[in-house]
Amino acid sequence: MLRLVCVLWLMACATGAQAQEARLTLGGPLAVNPDVLSFGGGTWRVPKVMRLAQPGLEALGEGGTYRVALAWEILAELIHADQTPDLLAAYPLNDFLQARAKAGGEIIVSLDATPLFLAQNPGAAAQADGPGWARSPIASEAEWALIAEHTVRHFNRLGVDPIIEVWNEPDHSLTGRIEDYIRLYRATTLGARRANRATRMAGPAVSDWTALTPDGRRYAEMFFAGAALTPVPQLGLSRLPVDVVTYHSFNRVPGQHHARVMRDIAGLTQRYGYAMPPVINSEWNIAATPPYPEGDLNGEFPGAAHVGASLIAMAKAGVSGQVFQMMVDPGDAGYHAGVLSLAGTPRAAYHAFDMADALSTGALIDVVSDSSVVTALAAQRDGQLRVLVAGFAPTDLMLIREAMEPLSIAQPQLFHQLTKIPAQRMVGFFKGKGRPPSDDPQAAEALHIGRESFRTELARREIWRAGGQVTLALPRPMRLVSHQVIDRGTAPKGEDIRQLDAQTNKMLRDALTGAGAQLRALGVASPWIQTYAAELTQRVDGRGALARMPDSARAQLTPIDHGWSAPVVARLDAITQDQRARLDQPTKGPAASEHLFETRPYALHLLVFEP
Repeated sequence: MLRLVCVLWLMACATGAQAQEARLTLGGPLAVNPDVLSFGGGTWRVPKVMRLAQPGLEALGEGGTYRVALAWEILAELIHADQTPDLLAAYPLNDFLQARAKAGGEIIVSLDATPLFLAQNPGAAAQADGPGWARSPIASEAEWALIAEHTVRHFNRLGVDPIIEVWNEPDHSLTGRIEDYIRLYRATTLGARRANRATRMAGPAVSDWTALTPDGRRYAEMFFAGAALTPVPQLGLSRLPVDVVTYHSFNRVPGQHHARVMRDIAGLTQRYGYAMPPVINSEWNIAATPPYPEGDLNGEFPGAAHVGASLIAMAKAGVSGQVFQMMVDPGDAGYHAGVLSLAGTPRAAYHAFDMADALSTGALIDVVSDSSVVTALAAQRDGQLRVLVAGFAPTDLMLIREAMEPLSIAQPQLFHQLTKIPAQRMVGFFKGKGRPPSDDPQAAEALHIGRESFRTELARREIWRAGGQVTLALPRPMRLVSHQVIDRGTAPKGEDIRQLDAQTNKMLRDALTGAGAQLRALGVASPWIQTYAAELTQRVDGRGALARMPDSARAQLTPIDHGWSAPVVARLDAITQDQRARLDQPTKGPAASEHLFETRPYALHLLVFEP
């Protein structure tokens, strides 16, 4: 078998440009939550451009799941727990979250940093993505519970019923043991449920579902095991509640990973006596941080194809919600993870979510594909049939991780042993002909099995390197009335986005300069004007100051506020519409029961049919 796979792989590499074919056939209805197809995004720090980005994000539709991390604007700034309400009152995303909740969106609030005054280990040495004290286990459960209580009360007053997610990726960004995480989860539950007995608790928010503890145990399983044995007598609970399960995914083959995660969660909940809860992928993208060996996959057309393939896979697997990482680029050099750039320009992924949203309000229908590279999902609404088709060729890293993922779940200790092998040696073994980089017979056998799986999937991917033809079989003759495509030829390019950003930033600087001159002309005597001006300088915002001031002061400042912001928002909307127009493909021809079209290896299609 291995010899046959190798021959197929070598043939695929030799032919390279050989075109491939995929056949798609409509299946039965899917009884899943359609909101998983709606845009939902997350953020680490509040983007400075959020004031200008908000209209574009809201234009992606209603529903969806949004996740905010309170680490840096709130938790890291606390000097005592009772300061929490004041800091939350000034949180820049309050109105955005309030508006998204009113539009039917789900809100996740992640409590993901230890305040310095609560840190067991107050050292400042860098740990994961923050100083050591922010990643330390808590020194007082009572104080942490009070912070959680204040947080839930704040958002409830806004009309938001948040899911409280305990920490972010505790497998590597919370120092200590799994027992420290269970203790943290218990304290968070105590405070959150004191504020509102119906508050939903979520975890374990691991960086990957296969994450291990330092001694080689599965983090997710240890979470369920610990939660099942931890009572909260103050709330009358015999065990910790697990109302929502959250996980993260990067560098994963979408069509296989999410289904495997769902099967495993079903098994763990049954094993430890929990009902199967909603599952939310609360952070995902192609890759976490640059540099990327394959190029800027996140920021350009491959990112759009990955969005489509991932949404299709999550919907079919039964994932309840998802949070794309992230809404706006985080600002790190080369990290183009947002659906919007730092200046608010849409990236290709933005339009992928826009296309997927066309299915979120219809009755979902499964689409069966005979290809692992081309996947699809359909929805029926008002007589129209809408079909989302993703062509996504997984990267080498994705295929290697996919090949070893079954082992990581079935035999975590053996997988833990393999993780100690240097990455370059592992990659060399998978791509080469040498001996396994381990003398242990069990490990060597597992590596051989993994390499065989990798090469099988690699051969399937390689024949799509030049793209190919897709045949969509319809239940009856229908006429194609719309066809949108995001691929290399139609997606916004990196250089174009950089140029548009530069133009927008110049327009914004000029607008803010004009606003500053107007504010000075009004005089510096008014504290309301001073607060508004400071907010413009610090956050390019001003809405918080306007909301807090008396009507008389607001009447003076509203024209200034509109004067600098409205033209920039209008420009960003015009850019979005121009990009969207480029995605439209010509459509003509009579009704037919089969529709043929070409796809590239990284492409996303939205086809709309009518009788």
